[in-house]
Amino acid sequence: MRWAMAAKSNKDGVQFGAETQVWDEEGCRSRFAAADVGEGRHDVFAAPLKRHLRSRHLHMIAIGGIIGPGLLVGSGNALSKGGPAGVLISFSLVGIIVFFVMQSLGEMATLIPVTGSFTEYAQRFIDDSLAFGLGWAYWYLWVLANEYNAISLVIGYWTDAVPQWGWILIFWFIFLGLSNLGVLAYGEMEFWLSLIKILALIAFFILAICISTGGIGPQPIGFKYWHDPGPFADSINGVARTFVVAGTLYAGTEMVGITAGESANPRKAVPTAIRQVFWRILIFYIGTMFFIGILLPYNDKRLLGSSSNAASSPLTIALTDAGILPAAHLINALIVISVISAGNGSLYVASRTLLFMARNGKAPRFIGRTNSAGVPWVALIFSNLFTCIVFLTQSSGAGKIYSALITLSGVATFIVWAVIGICHIRFRQALVVQGEDPAKLPFKAWLYPWGTYFAVALNIFLVFFQGYTAFLNPFSADDFVINYILLPVFALFVLGYKFWHKTRPPEDPPLSPSIKMLYNKIIAVAALLLAPVLAAPTELDTRACAYTCGSNCYSASAVSAAQEAGYELYSSDETVGSNNYPHKYNNYEGFDFPVSSPYYEWPILSSGRTYTGGSPGADRVVFNSNDELAGVITHTGASGNNFVACT
Repeated sequence: MRWAMAAKSNKDGVQFGAETQVWDEEGCRSRFAAADVGEGRHDVFAAPLKRHLRSRHLHMIAIGGIIGPGLLVGSGNALSKGGPAGVLISFSLVGIIVFFVMQSLGEMATLIPVTGSFTEYAQRFIDDSLAFGLGWAYWYLWVLANEYNAISLVIGYWTDAVPQWGWILIFWFIFLGLSNLGVLAYGEMEFWLSLIKILALIAFFILAICISTGGIGPQPIGFKYWHDPGPFADSINGVARTFVVAGTLYAGTEMVGITAGESANPRKAVPTAIRQVFWRILIFYIGTMFFIGILLPYNDKRLLGSSSNAASSPLTIALTDAGILPAAHLINALIVISVISAGNGSLYVASRTLLFMARNGKAPRFIGRTNSAGVPWVALIFSNLFTCIVFLTQSSGAGKIYSALITLSGVATFIVWAVIGICHIRFRQALVVQGEDPAKLPFKAWLYPWGTYFAVALNIFLVFFQGYTAFLNPFSADDFVINYILLPVFALFVLGYKFWHKTRPPEDPPLSPSIKMLYNKIIAVAALLLAPVLAAPTELDTRACAYTCGSNCYSASAVSAAQEAGYELYSSDETVGSNNYPHKYNNYEGFDFPVSSPYYEWPILSSGRTYTGGSPGADRVVFNSNDELAGVITHTGASGNNFVACT
């Protein structure tokens, strides 16, 4: 019997079968057509993780996760580069991109809620080599250590008794310890920290209105700084420089796709979180940039990024100038809270991305180890070690190094977002090939395909446009390298992996769980970016019999529907009929199933329909409390011991 618990990668790309993964078109079609999808029971690469995140966790992570040190501290860098009007233009444009990227991600993550998220989608729908490059680029994005740099700066507002490197070292251990508490602790911590951040930022908006109108402070400010020194710091050049800052500050909105892999009910939680993106962008990002642009001139030397030793948030500076010293301390405390939240989130995303890479053969295997609580502790330590790059910011050229890190983060973000859009286009093509109606998707992306095409095209444009100022007279070799070094590195990762492993586009990229679909060979990054135009899927392979046990044969639709129906009743403590199914056993009748006790069983129905009453059928699917599929029990028809267990 062959089970959908793991996949293996070889020189031909991702191949399924050989005791690792066999799901058929019928199985996917049945689960999809019933719209009973997105429960996360086919996260084949990250089975050791625990699905403990609840809807309230995902909602608050989605809302509060964007209120980080980048927004509260790095926004000063953006204001100094672009001016108040410049940052509104760049942040609004990037905000539109983020909205459509999240629509694309939400559609895929709701149907396929896996920890690998868009890295796995790239592997499933485009090419194994692209998944390799994307995974390492995204991991790199989260170990750039902006949080460590920010925490040392904001605490320096209160005291200089401890050097900045000392605070970095202290919080290095704090973040590592918190990250090892498990996903439920992470979810609870993010829930309350995010709630504090939201309330505090709303309070700042109220104070900003009072200050600008003259209710607080010596005199009304209004739009004074829009006239002197003006709305733009350096016309179009300043706007271009702020795009990478905006990309870095918006990075993390796609975290919902990662958390879907550990959500207890991603089908319901993910769409709700995705629908909040527009209002989060409008209120928190655009609102914050608007108010600091009113309260501070862009040429204020205290703004972070204007000098190498600046140590205050623009929010703190604005309140201090208005004479609200207690509020300024509270804002600084808010920044510390946001840094702790962002630090936890960074390690969470980096470790989960690396876990998927390790379990999928794209990173050293030992990194994929998890403890009994489902925490990828090796990936956490490995990721945190690389954050030591932050100590470079303690040198004499700290300001320039920090600016370079921001630029690299922004470019990596645009690359990741572009690939998410391409994955979405390939995902929709898979639906067409399978003959499915997109209207039945549990979550539909708004304005598809034009919104997705717009996001992909604009992300690719911004990757190149953000660094054009390096070509202005005089040409800056340093700026050119910083702005564009990631492009050849990313291409080297993708093409190097492709030619070394001789990968081909997957011959069986699973939709949910799998579809037979061929793509044209992609041999260059440019071809990968043009995949929606250059490649076309082929016909599907249908297979009515996915599982065999004894002399009996079962379709994947029957097994998956039985498992899902049984697990839902178990988790809600419901029973059906006089037999009180699903049955629960602490030692499953002597059968050697490769999952931990207790076990649960539920009848398999030949049609894949949900069982609704009466005596259940003789053939059963067996799973455990973590919903790990163990096998089936087949009724042989013989007298006496007439059941056979297959694993």
